[in-house]
Amino acid sequence: MIPVSLFCRAFARRFADRFLATNCWEVAGGLAFTTLLALVPVATLTILFFRTVPAFAKLGEALREFLTANLLPEAAATIITQYAEAFTTNAGQLTALGSTMLVFTSVLLLATVEDVFNRIWNARRARGWARRLTLYWFVLTAGPLLVGGSIAAARALAQEASEFAGHASWSDQVLAVFVPLSLLWLFFSFLYYAVPHHPVRGRIAATAGLIVAVLFLLLQKGFGWFVATIPTYTLIYGAFATLPIFLLWLYSLWLLILSGAVAAAAFEETNAEIKSMPHFPGYEALAAFTILETLWAAQKVGKTVDQEELWHAAQLPPHECERLLDALTARGWIERSEKGAWLAAIAPQVLSPAHVLAAFALDLDAWRQHAQTPGARWLPEQLRPAAHALAQPFASLREETAPTQREENRNLPSDSAG
Repeated sequence: MIPVSLFCRAFARRFADRFLATNCWEVAGGLAFTTLLALVPVATLTILFFRTVPAFAKLGEALREFLTANLLPEAAATIITQYAEAFTTNAGQLTALGSTMLVFTSVLLLATVEDVFNRIWNARRARGWARRLTLYWFVLTAGPLLVGGSIAAARALAQEASEFAGHASWSDQVLAVFVPLSLLWLFFSFLYYAVPHHPVRGRIAATAGLIVAVLFLLLQKGFGWFVATIPTYTLIYGAFATLPIFLLWLYSLWLLILSGAVAAAAFEETNAEIKSMPHFPGYEALAAFTILETLWAAQKVGKTVDQEELWHAAQLPPHECERLLDALTARGWIERSEKGAWLAAIAPQVLSPAHVLAAFALDLDAWRQHAQTPGARWLPEQLRPAAHALAQPFASLREETAPTQREENRNLPSDSAG
């Protein structure tokens, strides 16, 4: 069992390092401005979607009321709703170029968020644009539909319960607390689980999503108190105070969301790092051996292996395992399927342990070529017999070790003994 104090110290150090390395203070500011530019187009697309399908009109109204009541400052919510309504009214007059720019602005925000999350999780590569656009289309269409449907269903349930009980006070209170918290929890959990192009455990994403949802509601209350109690921006900007107040709200919101993402990534990495094997000369070669043999064993029974299984098998933290997988891929020894699983790209009859050791531990040929002293030249000659044995393919070595393994199994006590 890992001591809690040790884990907390390692997590705090990893969180601080990742937060500063990602430059979250400045990134949150950039996302705030991007959101300011994209919020009205995104709201317009959502309203257009609900108005195009009359059957979803009630869902759209429920979603609009939920957003203005729970996600936005009161003044900003009024202005954004007015602009979105005006955009929607004039949407029929948009040209093809105008419609393209509307969609482009919405996609720009989602792409920016995905890029930031990939940096936080140290994702080695981004999704292809086909998969990215599919995800964005789901967020812009199915997302509002599911949220609006959930709100409408919760309202209907609360109304039925209040009619059954004869009063609506308790159901209204439950609705006011439970529905926003639940929907925000689902939203943030989905954000942390699906957006990064990096495997994220559902339990970690859900935990981070719940914490951020609770902090979001507290932030909303605190921000409302700040604006009402300390009218600094109103005194300075007067009628134009809505813009800086809204920007400050967006900045605070993105700082919270990014902190949740950093916490989820840092927790996962800290957990894997504490459980991983210690670094020693040649540890990458051992991990490469393990990865190759794991993939060959899976391929023998017609299976592939996902990245999380390889992390555990190689006993490496995620970022180190990804770097090693990239190195093995560059050498043409492994490859990734279209679904993201891993498989061997070279047969054990072709690859030898000498190849792996030369790549990740000790390259005797390079040593011999660059050796300048008698002692340095002497070492590879002494290792020549071992090098000859290591040059045998993995397949032949596995055949040689098979009788030993069978002998070990024969010496094990039988289940029926005694």
